Order: sequence, then structure tokens, then C-alpha cells
Amino acid sequence: MLSEMGVVTSISRIHPLTHAQSASLIDKTLDRKKVSNEKIYRVHREHPGPFATFRDNVFTELAQALGFDGNDPSEYWTQAESFLGYPPVLLALAERLAVDNPKSEKGITNLAGSSSTAVTRGRLLRQIVEGILDRESEKVRPRIAKALGLPDDKATVLYGREEQTLRILRVILDGKFEVVYPAILDSDERIAYEDQIESFVNDHPFLIGRKFSNAVFGDYLRAFVVTSETIDVVGIGKEQLLSQCAPEGPFYAHFLFDLSPQVRLPEMSITIAEIVDESLVDGIIRSHLLAASGTSTVTYYSEGNNAAMLTVVDMPENATLSAGYSMSFGIREPVGILELTAPLSNCMISANAAVTISSPAGSVQLGPSVMLITRELQIEGEHIIATAGPDDEGVMIFARDEASHDPHLKVAAYPADCLTAHWPNMWYQWSSYSMEFPQLGAYIDSQAAYQVLFWIRRVLTSMKGSTKEAPSVFGELLDKLIIGTNPIARATLEALIEVGVVMREKTYYRLQLDKLKEFKVNYAALRDHDFAKALELLQKRIVKTDAILSVLSRPA
Repeated sequence: MLSEMGVVTSISRIHPLTHAQSASLIDKTLDRKKVSNEKIYRVHREHPGPFATFRDNVFTELAQALGFDGNDPSEYWTQAESFLGYPPVLLALAERLAVDNPKSEKGITNLAGSSSTAVTRGRLLRQIVEGILDRESEKVRPRIAKALGLPDDKATVLYGREEQTLRILRVILDGKFEVVYPAILDSDERIAYEDQIESFVNDHPFLIGRKFSNAVFGDYLRAFVVTSETIDVVGIGKEQLLSQCAPEGPFYAHFLFDLSPQVRLPEMSITIAEIVDESLVDGIIRSHLLAASGTSTVTYYSEGNNAAMLTVVDMPENATLSAGYSMSFGIREPVGILELTAPLSNCMISANAAVTISSPAGSVQLGPSVMLITRELQIEGEHIIATAGPDDEGVMIFARDEASHDPHLKVAAYPADCLTAHWPNMWYQWSSYSMEFPQLGAYIDSQAAYQVLFWIRRVLTSMKGSTKEAPSVFGELLDKLIIGTNPIARATLEALIEVGVVMREKTYYRLQLDKLKEFKVNYAALRDHDFAKALELLQKRIVKTDAILSVLSRPA
């Protein structure tokens, strides 16, 4: 239309800053930073070499927290520039780079404390995000106070992190709810405040129009709303508010872990984040699968009225666990209902609960490497498709009481023998995949006995061998990626060691084939469809070990 009127126009795009431009912005920001005694910060100018090394180490750690590889900015900048080259991020980062001796700093350690890399991804990103929020508060409060003539005691409580979060979400959701006015303001001040604050919100660094300027900010706000106990809006509940937000992204699980109350479990040498109930589990899993860059696993365990535990682990290819991450979430009082969204892979779900698996596409895809043991199972979809991985780890499904689904459900497996299922009164679709279990005896609860059987197979098949060496597995991989925090899995491994089938040798677990033969177990048969029959004698011995009976009791 403008061109038809003879008006010459052009389109300009704002690109993220390059590495050099980002370094220059940090330097110029620090040139204005006042430290003690009103002196200007000068370390970055007086020691440019050590400071540049420290700054780039932090850039590298941030890039890794975003999921990008590389040890030098030139290797990852084009991938990470939308966040690292975003001026509000750099302004917040500059505050945290203002150290006295950059040569003694170690990048991420300076920003995130002494905890391991496994739990610092969310903490590091959180500090940058909250640094931006705090800068906005410091920028807006004096202007609002001056415009409204507010005293300091009122100005200092305005436009904090929570208020900014809600106002940003209100813009994203096109005004579908009202933010509760700050209680410290009287009625006239509230009206004037609302008129003044709107322009600041629309210009917030987290926003571009009515969208988030970066996925990191969207995931932080979602995790903030989930964990906040004081969120207060008019016209919409917290669950409804979350349902209208964008789905969980790759950073959500990390922010949720760091924002949730944390408890140290010394007996397991881990720190867990406590979450409210099982309704958050599906979002954590989907976020983790988006973030994982290597071998990733999900383990979930619940038993009776005891606390439930969810652990997600990512180990980059050809690396140790310390190069990836591990996060455990605890649910103190699970309600016994777990809803999961397909596709699911590398998951070991052992839940004394009613489990529902659905898929927005209507096709429930499972595998490779899925083990599902439940009290009740409901499948919501028109198809269920199971697949196996290169190590033949397919899909095993066991429901103790019942499984329900559409009578016309279509079941497929690729290859055909990668799916094993068992529950009472199975429908005709499952006839090719049904496995009859041998009589396991009543020495322990039947559902627990099935879990032990599955875990025996999982531990043994995780070991790889050759013609010269007995099958073995790297200890850290088995402990963290496969066993995780599941107490029955841990007890099963310890029981296998107790009876001599497995031996811990330095950093490896090794299978003792001669001992395995005493229980008439053919190692090759463990991957067959009838593996339960092959493990019958070993399973009956394992359930009577001290390791198993220390966590499980015989039924009354």
C-alpha cells in the first residue's frame, strides 16, 4: 500500500550480537559499574587477557547449558547467539563477571557455586534470567516512584519478579486474566500505576510483541508459576493459566529442579527436588527428551503410600556422566494417577498406580527400551507401535490388575519380537505379544516379583562381551543410567552380586558366566521372547536374598 502511494520503505532486522560485539558491550557496561567507595570497576581494562579468558569460559558454560557443544566461542556462537548475543542477557551477565581476580575464577563455578555440572544448568541460566528481571525492577521503580510521587517503602515492592512474570504472561495470553494490584498502593495510586507500568511491560526484554524473545524465558516463567506459592491472578486458576501457556521446552525441567525445594538424601548420595504431585511428571519427561543430547534415560518408581521418585539422566556420547546431567524429583504423597504422553523411549516406569498413555497424534509410539510395570493401564489412541534399538532393547508392558483400550486398537511391533505384554484377560490384538510367566511363588508380593524379574533381565542384558572377555558394563553407566533411584532395581543388582552372578571389578560390573550356568541360564536366551522361563531358577533365588528382603517383605 505504501509503495502504491510512492513511499519508499525498507525492512530492517535486528540480529544478535557477534562474539566480538558481545565482549565489547560487556566491557562498556563494566566501564560504568561502580564498586566500593564509588570507584569504577577497572579489572577488565587492567587485566584484559585473564578477564577475556574468564568471560569466554562463562560463555562456553552457558552454551553447554543451552545444549550446544564446543570449547571456544567460534565453535558454538552461531547456534547460541540468540541467547548469548542478546543485549539484556549480556547486561545481566556483566554484573556477574565483575570479579576481583578473573585469573582465579573457573567459569561456571563462579556463577553457580561448587555443585556438580549435573545440577548447575538450571541454576546458571536462572541467575542470568533473574538478573534481567532484577535489572528491570531497578530501572522501572525509580521512574514509577517519581511519576507517582511514591515514598521508598512503596516503590521497593513494585514490579518484582513475580509481578513481572504475571504481567508478561498476561501479554502472551492477550489479557485473558487480570493481575492483582500491589496491595501497598491505595486506589488512586493503583490506577495511576497501571497507566504507567503498561509501557514498561510491553518493552520487556522477555518479549517480542506477544511472543517470548527466547525459549529460555518461556521455560523459566512456566517453572516459576508452577513452583510459586503466592501467584495471585484474577479470573483464572494456576492450572488453567499453565494450560494456556506454550508447552514445556528443553529448559523447563532444569528450571523446575532449581526452583523447587531441595532435599539431600545421604543414603543415596543425591539431592532431590520435591514436586507437588504426578501431574508434573509428563512435562518433566518431555522437557528432558528435548534437552538430552546423548544417551538419556527416564526412571520412575512408586510403591504404595511411599514417596515416588523420578530421575532423568543424559550422558553425551563418548563421555562420562559428569559431562551431562542427572536430576531427581521426589513426590512425597503421590495420588496414584500417572498420565504420560507418547512417544516414550528409554523409560523404565514402575508405578503402583493407574497409568494412562496417550498421544496427540492418535498413535502411541513406544521404544526403544521401554519397561512399563503398573497396577492399571489405560491406552488412549488408535494405534500402538513398539520399536527396538540396536541393542535389541524393545518394549515390555505388565499391568497387574487390568489394561483398557479401544476395542479396535491396532498393535504393531518392529521387529515383531520386540514387544512383550502381560495382564489378565488380554484382548485378541495382543495374542502375538503375550507372554505367560512361570509361577513365581509367593515369597514376595507378586507385582514386586515381576519387577525383580524384569530388573534381572535388564541388568544382565546391559552387559556386553566378546570372545575374549566376559560381558561387562561401565559402573557409572549402570548405576546412573539404568538403575537410577529405583530401590527394587538397586536391590536386584545387589542381590545378583550377593549370589555371585555379577562382580564389581574396579569401575566395571562383570557377569560371571560359570555362576550363571548354575541357574541354567543361557545368556543368549535373555533376549528371547520367553526370557521369563529362562530366568525362573535365578529369580526364585534372587527374591530370597538379604538385598531383596531388605526392601521388600513377604505378603501376609
